[in-house]
This record gives sequence, C-alpha cells and structure tokens, in this order.
Amino acid sequence: MKWLELRVPPVVVLIAHAVGVWLLADGTISVAPWSSVPGVGGACLLVVGGLIAGVAVWQFRDSDTTVDPRRPEAPSTMVTGGVYRWTRNPMYLAFALLLAGWACLLGGGRGLMLVPVFMLYLSRFQIRPEERALEELFEAEYREYADRVRRWI
Repeated sequence: MKWLELRVPPVVVLIAHAVGVWLLADGTISVAPWSSVPGVGGACLLVVGGLIAGVAVWQFRDSDTTVDPRRPEAPSTMVTGGVYRWTRNPMYLAFALLLAGWACLLGGGRGLMLVPVFMLYLSRFQIRPEERALEELFEAEYREYADRVRRWI
C-alpha cells in the first residue's frame, strides 16, 4: 500500500469523504435546522475548521514556505508557532473539523463514522510520509518538535 503515499491530494480525500458523508445521509441536501444541536454544532465546527485552515495557510505563506502537500521535501523552513504549537497538522485537523461539521449539518449519525476513517487515511498515506521527509530535512529540530507537539491535537 506504500504506492498510495502522497498520491491523492488531501483536499481530494476530503471531498471524497464529504461525498461519502452525504451518501450516508441518504443523499439528501436538507440540513439540520439551525435551532437543532447538530445544526448549531455543525455550523460551529465549520467555522472553527475554516479559521484553523486559514490561519495555518497564512502562517506557511508568511514563513515563505510551500503549502503543497504533494512535495513534503520542498519546505524551506519549519513553522512551529501559532496553531502549530498545538498540532503538527492544523490543516488536516481543520479538514477533519470541516468534515465533522458537514456530517452534523446533514444530521450526524452514520456520516460521523467517516471522520475517523478520513483521519486514519491521512495519518497513514499523507502525514507519515511528510514526517519522514521533514525529519530528513530538519533532523533534530523536527524530532524535538514532534516530541513536543502532538500529531492531531
């Protein structure tokens, strides 16, 4: 299964899982009412996920390093401040929150089961190869960071 590593861009994995969540919600577009707990919770998860993703991308751009997940050997610097103090993968955490929010808006239930599947896929086929590349590039600096900051939260 190593051939799957870094092959599918994370945003494509997110979209595929979002479609899966929608299909598990019987393919309906009707969202949970805003006055319901799943509706409000879903909206909050979408907002928080969007904010985390925006801040994480901004921090990469501000540090003048790549945000392209298909080229983990390309970063010019390690970003360890801001949201990267709490999670090594804020963009992927944001994607998981967006997916969970989408599932809640569609009524939760079965769709939420795809969130851990999404996280497991990214951990195995995207994050681990990225971590190997970062350790090769930044050596002790990356190992110290990885010891200090958790992969997801």
